[in-house]
Amino acid sequence: LKSSPKPEKPSEPSRQMALAEDYLGQSLALYNEGRYQDSIQASRQALKANPGYALAYNNICAACNALGQWENAVAACEKGLHIAPDMPILKNNLAVAKRGLLLKQPVLK
Repeated sequence: LKSSPKPEKPSEPSRQMALAEDYLGQSLALYNEGRYQDSIQASRQALKANPGYALAYNNICAACNALGQWENAVAACEKGLHIAPDMPILKNNLAVAKRGLLLKQPVLK
């Protein structure tokens, strides 16, 4: 008789990526509820799990844009673009942040 093979444990990197994706999903949900500071915190947790997660930087940028925190938004998008230089959503959010810096007005109230 053969025993069935033990299911393989997920590797540490895949666990960390799954954790990062969970936090990113929370970040998006919080953003959609208008809870921008909480969205930023969830994105930072995603980055702790996966420091190279460009979409987490995008979510920080978008939430900072919504809060009118233009300098923080630019910094987050630039970090994300350093990781993923061709990501359109990062480029778009960076443009919003730079426009906000010029106008010094929040996107959302």
